[in-house]
Amino acid sequence: MIKQNTVFILGAGASAPYNFPTGYNLNWKIIDNFRSRMTKIAHGKNPYMVDNLDKEIAVFLDQFKGTPQTSIDLFLNRHRSIPFFSELGKKAIILSLLDSEKESLVYFTRRNNAGNWYSSIFQYMLNGLENPDSYKQFGDNKITFITFNYDRSLEYYLHYSLSKNFSETLKDENKEAYKEVINKINIIHVYGQLGPLPWQNKMSASPISSTRIESLGYGETTIDYDYLNLLTEYIQTIPERISIPKGDPIWEALAYAEHIFFLGFSFGEENMNMLKETINNIPQHTSIYCTVKGLEQIKIDKIWNQYFNTHFPNGWRRHVWKTEDMDSDALLKKYLLD
Repeated sequence: MIKQNTVFILGAGASAPYNFPTGYNLNWKIIDNFRSRMTKIAHGKNPYMVDNLDKEIAVFLDQFKGTPQTSIDLFLNRHRSIPFFSELGKKAIILSLLDSEKESLVYFTRRNNAGNWYSSIFQYMLNGLENPDSYKQFGDNKITFITFNYDRSLEYYLHYSLSKNFSETLKDENKEAYKEVINKINIIHVYGQLGPLPWQNKMSASPISSTRIESLGYGETTIDYDYLNLLTEYIQTIPERISIPKGDPIWEALAYAEHIFFLGFSFGEENMNMLKETINNIPQHTSIYCTVKGLEQIKIDKIWNQYFNTHFPNGWRRHVWKTEDMDSDALLKKYLLD
């Protein structure tokens, strides 16, 4: 089990081993598929509405095609003065990632999936849980995931893997107890998630909206237009969340962190500026480890100096700061799982 307060901050690269697109690939998935998907989903609605929707999608995609190197979030931020761009952008993200969730299922069942850090962290969380009813202790791992991703692959994997490891114990009479255990694992979606999974607390699944839907199965792609509209209220984009207010669970998680791992995180300026105040709240001797694949040393140095090398009243912050040009699984095996 993980017995020291450990926080994992996840960027798009953390989901990449499970066939989730990042940046450029997500953009082209939207460009190639969004219009046809929306046409199918809106079929049967008011013809005037459908015609107007198609025209708006054409305008949206025409603009988006001209900026394939720009992330969808940054694109929406730059075009926030056009109201329907935000709504279409959210729908495009939701549909693309639901497709990716469905496609990711095969990656969870491979025995030798390279870079499968979900499996590595799960095994570490499982250490010491040897008795049939010891699944009840799984939620006692001192762990928090702060994810900038909308997909629900991590929570699905943990739920799926724990249920398989204790399949004989988890009969019908233990289902509610199991839900309580799995919901104790603290997974915070900074910008929201695609919707509540069947076992999740409906109130906590959408802290950004008063909208409540029963649940959305993992990889569920059969949804209608009205349901898609509801799902857009479960996620935010960069322009809609520019700060983390005090009292947010992220503050508490970082304030007590003994170890922090940035996994698949690109350290984009908008996200780092949002995190800046909470980073200043990190204890002085916290160890920080980061994957920095593809980042130049000059940017790594800038990140350290701008966000982490801050001054305390009694001296400079004395973090252990390790950056490695490796994937998430390799980083965990080097620093957490050794």
